[in-house]
Amino acid sequence: MAATTAAYARKPRRAGPPRRRFGGPGPLFVAPFLILFLLLFLAPLGYAAYLSLFQQRLIGGTVFVGLDNYVTALQDPLLLHGVGRVALFFVIQVPLMLLLALVFALVLDSGLLRLARLIRLGIFVPYAVPSVVAALMWGYLYGPDFGPFAQLSRELDLPAPHFLSESWMLGSLANIVTWEFVGYNMIILYAALRTIPQDLYEAAAMDGAGAWRIAWSIKLPALRPALLLTLLFSVIGSFQLFNEPNHTSNWTNPYLYVLPQDVGNLKQGTLLLASVVSGDDHYYKEHKAADPNWTPSNDGDRKDLAIALYSSTDDGATWKVVNVIATGGWQGGSAGATGQNIAAANTNKQTPSGSRT
Repeated sequence: MAATTAAYARKPRRAGPPRRRFGGPGPLFVAPFLILFLLLFLAPLGYAAYLSLFQQRLIGGTVFVGLDNYVTALQDPLLLHGVGRVALFFVIQVPLMLLLALVFALVLDSGLLRLARLIRLGIFVPYAVPSVVAALMWGYLYGPDFGPFAQLSRELDLPAPHFLSESWMLGSLANIVTWEFVGYNMIILYAALRTIPQDLYEAAAMDGAGAWRIAWSIKLPALRPALLLTLLFSVIGSFQLFNEPNHTSNWTNPYLYVLPQDVGNLKQGTLLLASVVSGDDHYYKEHKAADPNWTPSNDGDRKDLAIALYSSTDDGATWKVVNVIATGGWQGGSAGATGQNIAAANTNKQTPSGSRT
């Protein structure tokens, strides 16, 4: 009997923490994502980081330079200016866009609006507009000649605003981005509001809380995860606009701006431009006109394609032919000739540098 009592008197053992099982089908379900993530994201990033430690040179091939490329980039005033413009764009545009999206979501969730579904659809529609259509539409609206704002300014005898100029470009882009993505962020916030239990609203109303108190004490705290998500998306989108705020107002193609600035670390502001020219250029035609039997030395006849290399030391005001390399092996061409444009420079005339032809 004593033994039986002692047995009942023993304290039951505490259940230990559940053992985590690393087997089972879980890793198999995750494996496809991990493989694709490794091959399509991490591997390219690693390879890009590896290539950034080298430099391609015309003479010497690929050379290991370590962190010199990063030092050069961080010392580039154009890069720093571009980052500053993007940061300014982010500081001004993102808070305004998220504030508008939050206001629209709260108003639609309040139930005070008639035709709320139609209004919600109208706010979201700009996000569904194709980029090409949006670009054409805003290009027309911002047009300095035929746009409605320009026409209205002329009717009022006011100078037409140039929305695509350097002074207006940042605000013009912010307006377009806000117009497009307010509805997208509004849908995210509105969906988060619809997940709040109605019991909380009823309890708050019974306690005498008004609409503003409910929005401040219940809705806004519940929207923190959704606001964080929209903020993250907005940050990513802002940094993807690196080229537009800095270059769109100056050049049709950003590469036309970037390329002449630093091609192979050339000194004295030399610009290089390579183009494909035909054998029937001015050099060939003028010599043939003077002597029908003439042919360039070492090449027979230049009726073939050639690569022409031009340079300019005055920001493109005049161009000088550096060399012409034809597919038949002929080189030289009108090297040394200058002109106000490429066609004029591609002659055998030795024009003084800086003059107009």
